[in-house]
Amino acid sequence: MSSTSYKTRFYDNYNAHFTYANPSTGLYSNYYDRCYNSLLPLLPNQARILDLGCGTGDLLTWLAKHQRFELFGVDLSRSQLERFTYSSEKIHVHVGDGLDYLQSSPETFDFIFCNDLLEHLQKPDLLNWLDSIFAALKPGGGLSCRVPNAANLTGLQLRYADFTHELALTSLSLRDCLEVSGFTRVCISPVYGSTFPATVRHLLSHYLHWGLYRLSGCGNESVFSRNICGNGWKPLGSSNYTAAS
Repeated sequence: MSSTSYKTRFYDNYNAHFTYANPSTGLYSNYYDRCYNSLLPLLPNQARILDLGCGTGDLLTWLAKHQRFELFGVDLSRSQLERFTYSSEKIHVHVGDGLDYLQSSPETFDFIFCNDLLEHLQKPDLLNWLDSIFAALKPGGGLSCRVPNAANLTGLQLRYADFTHELALTSLSLRDCLEVSGFTRVCISPVYGSTFPATVRHLLSHYLHWGLYRLSGCGNESVFSRNICGNGWKPLGSSNYTAAS
């Protein structure tokens, strides 16, 4: 069985295997407020924003509250999109392959979100996707992607909790991938909860990891949260050849 066919079986029935918070609850909204509120002022009015692997549409729902963006989502899982109900005329969703969608949309988007997707790809495919994301962005456009962090001691749990995961990244390897694909002003940041207990856990975990890494001589890794977020920008005046060359 090919990798594509086994993944299709899982994606077609994703909701039977994984249960996430309903987008109508405050869980995702609080997370997005904390992670992205400082980003949105950088985007122009009527910015065209794409959510790759949009799933049940929690991010698009949150973005729609700001009422100044043209929003697009694409996901391979029909069952996920069937759970996404929306009323805004500024939200457009598509069932299909995200890579095909990107490659048919050169220099179309001002910003692209790619959360919990890259870890489902094999290494050659990962760079192909990043090159295609770069090409689908307008000059000056940006990317934000979230992936499990292999530098976290429990990162293997996230790596293998989903049978369709193919790889894991650290802050160092994610930065390398973004930069080799042409992105500049790359920033890798930790992802953690906003509640007081979550903050305490994050601080304790960070210093535990920091000490263990230094004792074992494991190098310059400095981001240890279970997930990490990478942001990068397509330079103004750049051509799509930059990423593909």
